[in-house]
Amino acid sequence: NVRLQSATPKHTRKKNAMPVGVTVVDPKPLQSRRQQIKRDDRPTAVYEYRLDALERLGVVCKSNIPENRQDKVYFTFSSPSAASYVIRLFYKGREKPVVNMDLLLEDLLERKHNKVDILDLEYVHLSVIKLLEFLEKKFSPINGRPSLIRQASVLPPQKQQPLTIFRRPISTFHMDNTPRGKLQPYLGAIKLISLVSGSVVISILGLYAATNYYLDSNYPVPPTITRKETRRLLRGAAMREHLVPNAHIAYVFLLRALEQIYQDKQLGEESAEVQEIVVRLATAASLMGEQEPAMKMLEGCWERVADDQEVKKDSGYPDMWQKEQIGRIAKVLGPLATDKGEFDRAVQVYGVALQAARFLDTRIDVEQRDRLRAQTAGFVASLGETFALKGDYESARVLLLGLLAEIRQRNQDVGAEANRVDQWTCLDAVVMLNLAQVFAQLRSMDESSEWATSALAATAKNQGVRACDNCYTHTVYHMGTIAEAKGKNGDALVMYRKALEHGRKTKTGNIETIKSSIAKLESI
Repeated sequence: NVRLQSATPKHTRKKNAMPVGVTVVDPKPLQSRRQQIKRDDRPTAVYEYRLDALERLGVVCKSNIPENRQDKVYFTFSSPSAASYVIRLFYKGREKPVVNMDLLLEDLLERKHNKVDILDLEYVHLSVIKLLEFLEKKFSPINGRPSLIRQASVLPPQKQQPLTIFRRPISTFHMDNTPRGKLQPYLGAIKLISLVSGSVVISILGLYAATNYYLDSNYPVPPTITRKETRRLLRGAAMREHLVPNAHIAYVFLLRALEQIYQDKQLGEESAEVQEIVVRLATAASLMGEQEPAMKMLEGCWERVADDQEVKKDSGYPDMWQKEQIGRIAKVLGPLATDKGEFDRAVQVYGVALQAARFLDTRIDVEQRDRLRAQTAGFVASLGETFALKGDYESARVLLLGLLAEIRQRNQDVGAEANRVDQWTCLDAVVMLNLAQVFAQLRSMDESSEWATSALAATAKNQGVRACDNCYTHTVYHMGTIAEAKGKNGDALVMYRKALEHGRKTKTGNIETIKSSIAKLESI
């Protein structure tokens, strides 16, 4: 976001700066950030608004324009391509705009996420949230179809309530591991090439090839999506979802891809390809804090493949895809329902997901079965959490103990491969943490402490893996709550500070809850 001209005095202007009324557009930065689109495909609508009208809408929150000139000021809004906007400020009598700003949706979303509420155009200040609402209302519909993600892109982030003793920000079992883990099979070969050739360039090319191979193998773009630009967007979204996580960028890429798919009219909203993209979009929205809109999108996808209590019959989709889609939705919808306190809904979601998993287990390839069973174990762990949150600690205890026994048996069977980083990594630690929390609620503090200690030992095997770091932060915090419950406030404070330090370093855990616990003890 750059202001293209300013009203600074002539003697203070920088070299090559442009005076007011002269618009300079440097296309190079924009070309590197925006996918090109044919001119014939670009929407041509331009909306004109007076200053006082935008003030009434809340878009303009402050004006530095003298009152005697305000009636001669007006704005135009246009959208030259998907998720990009142009705002111009005109003064009647001048042909050229006084301000000409080119904005990308991802820039506005990033500002909102960073709690930057004001967009400074020098002469006026715009409210970021109101501007997002305004642009979404004017430019989201495509061929008469309302945007699937309108709510997700304009609502302010929901304030997350402090998590209960059992809950994590979002279930660890579907939290992506670090790129180090996912590209580990290829890094040895890359290092060898680097040592033999002595060429950094060759090593970089090797890493690039490995990354492409990984994306093509694990997150291929459906062949029914033929437009090159859309395929690049989906590929870039996969990169930002799994290898270099950034929910905001992934969200924008997926949004643009959906809009292009609707423009091309090759796939309908009900198609399997579009439904998968919507689930990914909802996942990114939930990670951005947009919980309510994410749930609405997911519930819409859920109704197409499942009923309240069972897998939907005669859904119109292939059986295998339907069951896989149920799993994809449940991984996000279940934790969101739990965070809202809708425990019965979460139990229903996990129950249907486990039905679908049983169907798939006997029909998928052996190579994919281990991944499916890791996902199933995650659903069982989350189901145990949900029972505990409902207050049914005994059911949670039995369920989690049985799951832990199965995980340990699986790790023993795998043997030497147990050290690899995958969806099983630290799942045993997560279950042990849940057991520690259950026994704490059952007032068995010594047994709770033993389970927490075992969980810490399990996470230490894979430091640097996000799932393990997340579990470590929560486990250390839980050990602080045990110490506090025993009246050992000094020990509790040490553990809370340790959890806070690790949480800040790894960006895991519930930082606000930890800080609140520290402040409480320090005030005593």
